[in-house]
Amino acid sequence: MNEAKWIMNKYSYQELKSTKIQSILYFGLIWSIFEDEVCRNNAKISDSRILALKLMENITLSVKRKISLIWNYFYERYTYENGDIKEIFINFKFNSNDDKEFVTYALQKRKNASYEEKTEALLRIIFRLRNNLLHGEKDVSKLYEQNNNFKYANKFLMLMVDKK
Repeated sequence: MNEAKWIMNKYSYQELKSTKIQSILYFGLIWSIFEDEVCRNNAKISDSRILALKLMENITLSVKRKISLIWNYFYERYTYENGDIKEIFINFKFNSNDDKEFVTYALQKRKNASYEEKTEALLRIIFRLRNNLLHGEKDVSKLYEQNNNFKYANKFLMLMVDKK
């Protein structure tokens, strides 16, 4: 029995479409590669600022453009056109030491945020996505809503691995 059939049988899900969670399924592998190659097997959210500064050394215009596309996705997800923070971000679970205030600050700066600030904020968002996926709510049906988040998280992590 394959994994999808096992999950559907075990938990009586009517359907489980891997295409709706494909980016989430790949995230674990991409995160492992990122943590191995960029973080030397020791990724910590508290190191996001140092890591962002390191990753943005000698940044190319091509990388800046790609970061901007990823940044714009999360900006539009978490803020209104006038720059106010959306409820979805307010309810996004961060731990007390994860510096949600910095991410809020960077989001409010939007296009005026430096690439170092954008990168640090993206790292912090992706760390939380990871922790919330592995340690948070476990309702598989809610994963469908998260696939795009992980699609852009994967793009960012792959970009950082390729950039290093």
